[in-house]
Amino acid sequence: MSKFEEIKSLIEEQHSRAQKDIIVALVLSDKAYFNALMKCFFFGEYRICQRAAYPLLDLVKAKPEWFKSTFQKILDKLNQDNNHPSILRNSVRILVELDIPKKYEMEFLDKSLMYIMDNDLPVAIRAFAITLAGQIAGPYPELLEEVKMVVQEQMEYPQKAAFRFRATKLLKKK
Repeated sequence: MSKFEEIKSLIEEQHSRAQKDIIVALVLSDKAYFNALMKCFFFGEYRICQRAAYPLLDLVKAKPEWFKSTFQKILDKLNQDNNHPSILRNSVRILVELDIPKKYEMEFLDKSLMYIMDNDLPVAIRAFAITLAGQIAGPYPELLEEVKMVVQEQMEYPQKAAFRFRATKLLKKK
């Protein structure tokens, strides 16, 4: 059985914290499993992709350097039509944990702003997008002010607690 087939089989077996921990331990034992997990995330059917994201959230904290080659693929994934909301949420959540290379900053900032302004998206995506936009724009005062303006405009409408919390935190940022 190939590493890809092994990872895919573990993903399909069940979706639980215990299973996630098994996958994370396996991936940390051999980077080839990481590549197999990323293949499931980027190219798997939506349920496989969704379940592959769960261990990725632990792995991005344990081995952020492994994600250096994934930025273009994440961007490509975000640019696909009809992504399940969990794919968007987990992709943005992964990006929040990484230092985004300058060459991708503006594209991910544009995506984040688009998500922030899309009231039809689930609040978790929009909340993580606020954090990501703030991180990207933080070193650039003019961009940070633009992000704050977009967020402030959204605050004029009723928003859920997660959005308001992240928005308030960003608006206090100097």
